[in-house]
Formats: sequence, structure tokens, C-alpha cells
Amino acid sequence: MASNPIPNQYGQVMSLARDMVDGLHRYETVIGVKQNTEAKFLVDIAATDTATMNFSDAKKAKKTLGANIRIADSNMRAFIKATRAIFAQKFGEHWNQNWQGTNWPGGSTAVPGNQAKRSQLCTDLKTYLTKNPTMENAPLEVTAAKAGLLFDAMHDAHEAWNDGVVAASQKRVARDAAMETLRVRMRALIQELTPLMDPLDPRWDAFGLDQPGAPDLPEIPENLIVTTDGPGVLLADWPDSRRANYYRIFIQVVDVDEDFRHVINRDNSDVRLTGLPTGKTVKFRVTAANDTGESQPSEDKEIVVL
Repeated sequence: MASNPIPNQYGQVMSLARDMVDGLHRYETVIGVKQNTEAKFLVDIAATDTATMNFSDAKKAKKTLGANIRIADSNMRAFIKATRAIFAQKFGEHWNQNWQGTNWPGGSTAVPGNQAKRSQLCTDLKTYLTKNPTMENAPLEVTAAKAGLLFDAMHDAHEAWNDGVVAASQKRVARDAAMETLRVRMRALIQELTPLMDPLDPRWDAFGLDQPGAPDLPEIPENLIVTTDGPGVLLADWPDSRRANYYRIFIQVVDVDEDFRHVINRDNSDVRLTGLPTGKTVKFRVTAANDTGESQPSEDKEIVVL
């Protein structure tokens, strides 16, 4: 019999929660719901939406902060290359005692291979150029001041990144807490409705829920869309079927296959099939399945493969 589990994924949770709100809007007073009302649901949904938006904004900000680090490092690399070219004119291309005095690391005149060493070299070059101003080249911006600015920019970018990581983590925790509060509310509504409605009462559907007394087979997949995606390739997509744990994909190549044949199972409600015969007409269908069994097949879709 149908058990109405509460989903874990954000989109599915919010979809079911809004279905529950629709059901409460229509039947809350008639059925006699007292504890888990429409008003309380709307508060919990709004809190989850806000927390999710805050987390999404924090993730976007973190991407920007990561890009700032890459930009700061690129600027340091360009400065170090320009400085190296100037030093090479005076000290030679290859490492020698004169290069050692510049604080260039590693017994090599190459640009350091990692970000931390490039950052350290920038601050070392600031010290060197401050003591040796004749080695500066203002037109090329090879100066002690420029080295200091680049080092500070990298330091600030890393500090902002660390702050962004902490902020995103905190907002993830807040999002998860808000969604769990909503999921608790959803479970509580199901418990409240159970003694108030018959297990086969059709009003369960208005709440986005299965009738507890109905069989637990998944619903038949509907609104199937099949399109081509290049030679020998088909894409298929359909809305999630209620109670489906996975989907079974079947095709029939017209004038080749006598009947439909199973080709693949999918956890998600979409599939990309490759290696199909070009120019042939292919019929496509899908069933939904769970531990109880398998639904009837969807409506067949027919398409010519490119």
C-alpha cells in the first residue's frame, strides 16, 4: 500500500509542499486540519525559499571570489615575467650568483611553478627593488610599489575566498535546517490527515499524496517528448512519475525489430540514446518501476533518426 515518503531533493520537496498547500487551501476547514495549517506551511516554505536563495547567492559569490584569485595570480605572473626579462638583460638568462641576490627562488630563473611561490617572490621582489631602485622600470611597471600591490591583492583575494567558503558553509547549514523543518511539517500533515480521511479518499490527490489504501505501483509516465540530437542520437524526457524509483526504456526500430526491446534503465526521467540507425523510424516507450512492480508503458512516440 502507498506510504507517501517525503522526498529529500529540494525541487521535489518544494513541489510536494506546494501541492500540500493547495490541498489545505481547498480542504483545510472541511477536513478539520488544526495543527499543520496552510498558514504554517506558507511560513515554512518562505523560510526554505529564502535560505535556499541565500545559499545560491553564496555559491555564486564563491565562484566570483575564486575568479578573483585567478586574476590576481595572472597579474603576479605577468609582473614576474616582466621583471625576469629586465633582470636577464643585466644578469644573464641562466642562474648565477647575481640572480641569487635578487631572492629568485630554486636555483633557476624560471617563473615559480605554483601560486604560493609566486606570491612569496612578489614580496621578495618588493624588498629587492626597494633596496635596488635602479633595477626598477616604471614604463613596464616593474617597481617595488607594484610588487607590493600585487602581493596585497593576492592576500586580500585569499582572505575573501576563505570568508566566502565559511559563509557558503553556514548558509548551506541554514538551508538544510529550513528544509528539514519543512519536511517535518509535511510528515506531520500526513499523520494529521490519516485519521481524518479514508485511505481511498480521492482528496489525498489534492495534497499531492497517494491514497494510503491504493496499490503502491508507480504511475504511468506521461507527456513523453522525444527529439533528435545529431546522427544516430535521440533524446527523451518526461516528468517524474509518482512512486517511481527508476525507469525502463524500450525502443523498436521499425522494419528491423519485431517488437519493443528493453535497452536501458534510468534513475532520472530522461535519457540519451546513441548508435541508432540513421534514417530509420524508431518507436520509443518508457515504464516506471519500484520495488512493488512496474507500471504500464507510456504512450508510444515515433521519430525518424537523423
